[in-house]
Amino acid sequence: MKINNRLRKMIKHFIFKFHFMQKYKMLKSCNPSDYCRFIYYDKNKITQYIKLIDNIEINIKKNHRFIHWIDENLKIFHMDSVIGNIPPNYSLILDNPMDYFYHYNKEFLNAIKRYISRIIIKIHNSDCDEKHKYIKYFENMINAKANSLEEALQRILFWSSLFWQTGHKLVGLGRLDLILDRFRDLNTKEEQIDIISDFISELHDYYSFKSNSLPGDIGQIIIVGGKSVDGSYFSNSLTYSFLKAATKLKFSDPKILLRVSKNMPEELYDLAVDCISTGIGSPLLSNDEVVINSLIDFGYDKIDAYNYVTSACWEPVSYGNSLEQNNITNINFANVLVKTIKDTKFKNSVCFEDVLKLYKDKLKVELTIIFNYLDSIIWEKDPLFSSFIDDCRKKGVDISLGGAKYNNYGVLSIGLANAIDSLMLIDELVFKTKTFNLSEIYDAWNNNKKLFDIINNKLLKSKKYFGHDDDKNIIFTNEIINFTNELVDKYRNKFGGKCKYGLSSPSYIDLGKKTFATFDGRKCNEATAVNISSVDNVSPTELISFASSIEYHGTNSNGNVIDFFVSPTLINNHKDSFKDLIKGSINNGFFQMQINVVNSDILIDAKLHPEKHLNLVVRVWGFSAYFNDLPDEYKDTIIKRCLVSEGKCSE
Repeated sequence: MKINNRLRKMIKHFIFKFHFMQKYKMLKSCNPSDYCRFIYYDKNKITQYIKLIDNIEINIKKNHRFIHWIDENLKIFHMDSVIGNIPPNYSLILDNPMDYFYHYNKEFLNAIKRYISRIIIKIHNSDCDEKHKYIKYFENMINAKANSLEEALQRILFWSSLFWQTGHKLVGLGRLDLILDRFRDLNTKEEQIDIISDFISELHDYYSFKSNSLPGDIGQIIIVGGKSVDGSYFSNSLTYSFLKAATKLKFSDPKILLRVSKNMPEELYDLAVDCISTGIGSPLLSNDEVVINSLIDFGYDKIDAYNYVTSACWEPVSYGNSLEQNNITNINFANVLVKTIKDTKFKNSVCFEDVLKLYKDKLKVELTIIFNYLDSIIWEKDPLFSSFIDDCRKKGVDISLGGAKYNNYGVLSIGLANAIDSLMLIDELVFKTKTFNLSEIYDAWNNNKKLFDIINNKLLKSKKYFGHDDDKNIIFTNEIINFTNELVDKYRNKFGGKCKYGLSSPSYIDLGKKTFATFDGRKCNEATAVNISSVDNVSPTELISFASSIEYHGTNSNGNVIDFFVSPTLINNHKDSFKDLIKGSINNGFFQMQINVVNSDILIDAKLHPEKHLNLVVRVWGFSAYFNDLPDEYKDTIIKRCLVSEGKCSE
């Protein structure tokens, strides 16, 4: 059932008033030093932002290279969905004074100027070193371009903190080596690495405040490298310095995404492998040989496709000119399979083609529900993000109202591997070997627990298909993907934007809890398969070959990540071989790749003795996190996947 916008507003207003009263009661009972300050909802978003900016407490820390803070006790209330999960185009504030934005929103910019004036006074009255330098940095924000690498990064930190302060989440950094290119030769290599290391350390600060659904789920992704329109590969000294700094610091966040291509320099391969071998989950590798063509096929202008960045995890997005919310909801391929089996039409099917048709019908219903949900979304007005979008400024239209050049949506997906394995096992065990019949499966999935246990025990030992480099598996996987493409490709949102989906998602545990057992041995409420991976022990080379055979069109270009484990010993003792694996994989045509470098013994010991592994980092989904910070269910899932990859666990 669709809820009209007026009713939806009334419901949200009621919820808001309830939350307001709850907060008010809480505030009255607290000591003033113990509670947050709230900037409450205002229909005039600019007025609300100005109130927030005027109330930010400034914290000048001594002995830091950068002046950087977030007022963690100052909160802003939003009524509608807040735009986030995309990086601002920081080149605008590096190459222009603030007056560049002035004609778009004079009142808002004046508030930021007042804020900068307060900062300058605070610096002047502080005991920090080099006061005059920092005062000049902040004065230049108003009336000049940035003049050095340090000043440019200081400017990015200032504006980045404003995005976090105003309630935005998962705010990335974009192609920093490209937008900082004019500063690349102003320092020695050692100075450059030191400056970038301090910059990364500042971004890593306020870790808990910035985390979204889990500790470490921050979204501060830095994009480096990339294929240029003329076919050459872009990189500079900053590309190398960002990788070297990440390797040195070994932080879980911010994370690095390296855009890889056939023409990538040899030294960059070496640095990428060195960084991966630390186990921090960076860099994630994004294959420009496949991604760019897929984005052009989706509808991006060529120049925008070549200049792509990603949302918080891995979802490609046009840089600096788009609304592009790429992590709105999920297609649950596994749950569609469950609904298929529980339908009475399932047991009456006479051939596998009937079962497959029923699955596709259920998938069509699933996508219709998703499209209705997308149509119901109301975005919060956003003067800050709109200031960073050229089309919004030129047209005077807020990003929330479709003012950007691109206004596409993106959804993710879970359980494709479980659905593929289940359908292929139905074909194998019912229609070929006749081990079971459809009525037995239907009854087992509709509360015949004894029969369900018998079948599920058999399935645990059955062959798995997804992730294995076999023509039949690949053809069937592409059939389901292409059918999904046809359905998604028809959708248009209220701004005329399209929708793309990806074969990766962070929701494999949360949505797995809500999904009944699938016909591949996955238990009820258990996590679904993760990204493009296999639920059994398959070699990375076979998994990569399988993933490279998937047909990546524009519609399914919202992140397609190969996800596997490698032991630290293997990668450290065979770095040249691992480098060759990456080179060959680029040529084969994978879309994206992330790697956990850890072994099960370390993970198990870390769960038992966390005090011994305080800095152990693991790749969780599109982000890395400290293992000790994760809930037990995530630790257990990562341990199990690692055991499977080592051949020590069969399920």
